[in-house]
Amino acid sequence: MAGECLALVGRSGSGKTTLGRCLAGLHSLCSGTLLLDGEPLRRSLRARGRAELAAVQCVFQDAKAAFDEHRPVLDQVARSAVRLRGATPKDPRRAVFRTLGEFGLTESLAERRPGELSGGELQRAALARALLAEPHVLICDEVTSGLGAVTRHTILDALAWLRERAELSLVFITHDSPPPGTWPTGSRSSTQGVWSRWARLVS
Repeated sequence: MAGECLALVGRSGSGKTTLGRCLAGLHSLCSGTLLLDGEPLRRSLRARGRAELAAVQCVFQDAKAAFDEHRPVLDQVARSAVRLRGATPKDPRRAVFRTLGEFGLTESLAERRPGELSGGELQRAALARALLAEPHVLICDEVTSGLGAVTRHTILDALAWLRERAELSLVFITHDSPPPGTWPTGSRSSTQGVWSRWARLVS
């Protein structure tokens, strides 16, 4: 449902990332049916249309690997709006700066190349890029792992706000059962968890 957060919790090797990749269309060798808003979602990323690509976005733990080291972060973040929403290259700049600002990133940082940003700054830029596609579902695979407390809370607070205001649904993948306050729950009570040895529901 819109605005819900599903936390997928499990030890390394339990299949959490594989499941996330299946949902994102990055792992086509799977069976079953994916439904988005009640409609079948094609399993392979290459088979999905632009609207389907925009609707389900995924951000992984290694943000550095998701960026081209030779191009400014701003251009790469804006590309989501150009490719998936049909914006012209000049249109998204205001939206890019606003979205980056929600994650505590300044315009001057956005104009730098990825190698000039810290890991936490790149992770926030990766989240902003995914959100510019205006997805229905955002898959967050260990996005706060290894980050400092301030950066972690900035990310979680922004995601909680988006859940409430934009009715964004989250799949939050983590290897530890998080203590209270470490899920992007906001004021909603619709956060559930799946413990993955294979899978067991927990509250």
